[in-house]
Amino acid sequence: MQHQLELLKKYDIRVRGVRGQHFLIDPNIQRKLIESLSIQPKDTLIEIGPGLGALTEGLAAEGTSVIAIDSDRRFVEILSKELQPQHPHLQLKHADILKLALDELAPANVKLKVIGNLPYYITSPVIFHLIQYRHVISEAVLMVQKEIAERLVAPPGSKHYGRLSVSTAYFANLTRLFNVSRFCFTPKPRVESSVIKLEFKTTKPDLDESLLLAIIKGAFAHRRKNVLNSLSGELKGRFSKEHLEKVFDAINLDTKKRAEMLALTDYERLCQSLSLQ
Repeated sequence: MQHQLELLKKYDIRVRGVRGQHFLIDPNIQRKLIESLSIQPKDTLIEIGPGLGALTEGLAAEGTSVIAIDSDRRFVEILSKELQPQHPHLQLKHADILKLALDELAPANVKLKVIGNLPYYITSPVIFHLIQYRHVISEAVLMVQKEIAERLVAPPGSKHYGRLSVSTAYFANLTRLFNVSRFCFTPKPRVESSVIKLEFKTTKPDLDESLLLAIIKGAFAHRRKNVLNSLSGELKGRFSKEHLEKVFDAINLDTKKRAEMLALTDYERLCQSLSLQ
């Protein structure tokens, strides 16, 4: 297939970085991304946002099933002409990844592996979407904004630690693999990027995960408030402030602490105690 820059000219595509359209043109980074995904012959790979095929061609060359999903019809049409004829195991879908039921794409008894160079403005929604379908996904390798990667690996008490940090840590083992310079893209984004790997784990079956996510979301909804006051407002109708105070006391959790001071284990204990009430 022709180089992405040649395809831009061939199809008269003009991009200015709007809506996250930054094309990865460095072949070494493309190779490292693909190698970061532990691809096996019988895998089904999901590529989010293939664009002009920076990763798609290399993925398809692995000989395994690849489903490339892009919300831009132009790219799907171009790849169907330029790439699909040489790779019968490649499927192209014009769709919004956030609206797709990923369990419908997974073969029976086979978990999906996901890879993507994510538009920065939808990174968090995509990660939460993958979490929602973690039962059919074994791992995901994602290129994200460097700041997002810092939030994902941030420890309790740091300025980057937040809802995304806690939620992701509960559902997946996360590794920050390497950074990517903005000069590896065209057009150049204003920020640097990082590649992360999520390996989804089997979570505790006795924990109400929907309640856990509600607690985490509620705790970080008002970062300047202590966690008790934030939760009493966000979970109003489910738990009274008085009830929350009793639970905090029962598990020896300081009501004056803010959300960013609590570790994942604190949120798990809080969820477990509230579930028993």
